[in-house]
Amino acid sequence: MQHFLMPLYPLKAYLLVYNILQFCGWTVIGFQMLSSFRSGKDLYASVNPALQFFQTLAVAEIVHAAVGFVKSSPLLTGFQVFSRVFVVWAVLDYSVEARDSVGFPMLLICWTLAEMTRYAFYAANLINMDAPVLTWLRYTMFIVLYPIGITGELLATWQSMNKIVEKRPYCYSDNAVNWVWYVYVGLMLTYIPVFPKLYLYMLHQRKKVLGHSRPAKREGKKVE
Repeated sequence: MQHFLMPLYPLKAYLLVYNILQFCGWTVIGFQMLSSFRSGKDLYASVNPALQFFQTLAVAEIVHAAVGFVKSSPLLTGFQVFSRVFVVWAVLDYSVEARDSVGFPMLLICWTLAEMTRYAFYAANLINMDAPVLTWLRYTMFIVLYPIGITGELLATWQSMNKIVEKRPYCYSDNAVNWVWYVYVGLMLTYIPVFPKLYLYMLHQRKKVLGHSRPAKREGKKVE
């Protein structure tokens, strides 16, 4: 128990609070999601306030990477966070069709499981707690969750395109180019080069971490 009594320096304390807050938030989202499934209530209405808040809060992680609080790539972190924030606000909040699509529960289940595990893993490492099961989950669940979650994001975004075509947001003339449609399509196309890079990076990290007898100790809190 000695490692629990180690002093927490300001940066470490901040990161610990942040990760615990995010873990609790995504746990709440998980319970709200399960309650919706059991009761038959509208899924989006059940999780929306917490989903918007905690997913948007993740923008802080771009700053963490950019200023060196954690050893993560600002570019990859930025893409991961921005793509999710875009889905939350520009897709789900904007389009009822996106909320009703099969993509929404797909992405929500995957995001929730991944984030609960990820933030719990980071919090455990910040207090030097050995958690081999948590480490294994962190570097194994993504194998299934990443592809399904990204497929859900793309399906939900695609379903929102009908409203983009119909409403032509921010196009002030019927003859104007529907540039928002091109923005949505362009963002979906960015998944083609970026997702394989992220996936291969996580596979590399999995081999690196799980290949050692004490992965949490060797990689610490700054492993993505």
